[in-house]
Amino acid sequence: MLPIGSLDNLLSAIGEQATRSLRAIAPHGGVGHAQRNAAQASAAARTRRLERDAVATWLAEHDLSGGPRP
Repeated sequence: MLPIGSLDNLLSAIGEQATRSLRAIAPHGGVGHAQRNAAQASAAARTRRLERDAVATWLAEHDLSGGPRP
């Protein structure tokens, strides 16, 4: 059986290796990248919604048979 000091060193080494491995898999901050992508998708959806609302407002303000409504 390993002494406690050796077990502590082993666990520390395993933790460091796991950290290095995770950084190698996602070197640019995997979670931050996913959050950035989600924020960009949200902004794009908000822009599309605003554009659609602007078109709906314009159509509501203008009569398709002629001039604008009073």
